[in-house]
Amino acid sequence: MKLINILYLNSLIVLALSMNGCLTHPSPKPQENIKPIVYGKVVDEKKYISGEVLYFEHNSYELSKEVKTKLDAMIKLLVQDSKVKLNVTGHASEKGSINYNITLSKSRVAAVVNYLLSKKISQTSIVKTQGVGKKEPVCIENTRECHKISRRVEIETIYGVAEESYNVVDTDIKMLRKSKSDKQIKAELLHLQKNRQGTYTIGSGDKFDLFIYGELELSIKNGVVKPDGTYTVSMVGDVRISGLTINEAMKKISSHLKKYMIEPIVTLVPSEFRSKNYTILGKVLRPGNYPVEENSKVLDTIADAEGLSIGIFKDNTIELADLEHAFIRRGTKVLPVNFVELVRKGNPLHNIPLQDKDYIYIPSALNTEVYILGEVELPGYFGYKEHMTLSQLISYAEGFKETANIEEIAIIRGRLDDPSVYVVNLEDIIEGESIDFLLKPYDMVFIPKSKLGDWNTILNLITPSISGLTSAYILNQLVGAN
Repeated sequence: MKLINILYLNSLIVLALSMNGCLTHPSPKPQENIKPIVYGKVVDEKKYISGEVLYFEHNSYELSKEVKTKLDAMIKLLVQDSKVKLNVTGHASEKGSINYNITLSKSRVAAVVNYLLSKKISQTSIVKTQGVGKKEPVCIENTRECHKISRRVEIETIYGVAEESYNVVDTDIKMLRKSKSDKQIKAELLHLQKNRQGTYTIGSGDKFDLFIYGELELSIKNGVVKPDGTYTVSMVGDVRISGLTINEAMKKISSHLKKYMIEPIVTLVPSEFRSKNYTILGKVLRPGNYPVEENSKVLDTIADAEGLSIGIFKDNTIELADLEHAFIRRGTKVLPVNFVELVRKGNPLHNIPLQDKDYIYIPSALNTEVYILGEVELPGYFGYKEHMTLSQLISYAEGFKETANIEEIAIIRGRLDDPSVYVVNLEDIIEGESIDFLLKPYDMVFIPKSKLGDWNTILNLITPSISGLTSAYILNQLVGAN
């Protein structure tokens, strides 16, 4: 079944990108060269890249030498000026159905865009891509020359467009969630700073030394609060102190001792906190569980774990921790703590108070990975490769399951406390109706069974798997080190 699934996926991609054929297309526009559209302030001496028209052979989307030469010349100028953006439109002219011609024109666009991406042109440089078939005629006469002119891809250049205004992902890919503004993040952090853990209360597993004034023989060393919440006191027996403050517990024990002595003075001294703790894993010297003390904060977790891991590379000491993608999770929510701001810049706003069961993970800076979760045969993490696409990653994961909803695949990019989430239709990619989604290091792909829902729903679904991935990641590192 897995093999059939992989073959099905690959064959559909190949089929969609190899459907050659166009429509009878229409009559030359009065002007063949497309002029650049200029947005914003124009600097007179700025060299603009002119638009380009690329012609294709009958029933083909393959790039000819002439087309590659034109693209190479354009690429040199694009590299020099990152403000130049491109609109890429494909046409077709051969006989066939409307869908057939649109598919062919989109395949021509895909061939051009993939060539640009292979030459390390940023995906954000491509504002819009579309294959219009013969819906927007280039040539209306039914002649050989007219058909030849219509078999084309037009590249329109746009200069001075703000990065936020135009982005290939924003225009062509549905956004489920965009990153929060700095103002929103600051407001959340201020709330978390105020939302301190309340007064400490005793819990199961906590250890205390007990002293009774003038009764040295009744003292207890490292007495443990049992799972039922009781603490064993000499003469009295079990006293339930779980859920009480230390002062309240001392008064309660004293009241029980009054049956046997006059005005007993009881002192409880904590020797070990175990009931409230946090977990820190990843690239720290001593990963593990640590107690949450009354004034514990996020920066204390790194100190408790004896600092970030370091290694030796070419006789130089290097840090192995990737703070950019480190995160802290509380329950099912990832908190907006930026570990680069916290550790590198010492920003106190990100040093929020800890709470019971907080989970901190600091990944390795040496491995560049992408993750895939949900309805695939082999969920997990895979090494990132340059120009890796969504369909390639799914192939590495041995294909999607029959239960997968491939029309709504979530790509989660950025820190988990504040990611951008894109929704991609794999079916459109398979059928050649959209360009394969280009992944970036640390992207997380989630393939659901049904509708995606909102970001909180997605986070709740992937949270258990994230913990599994991090555990598998650490295990892999330990095995690899031996």
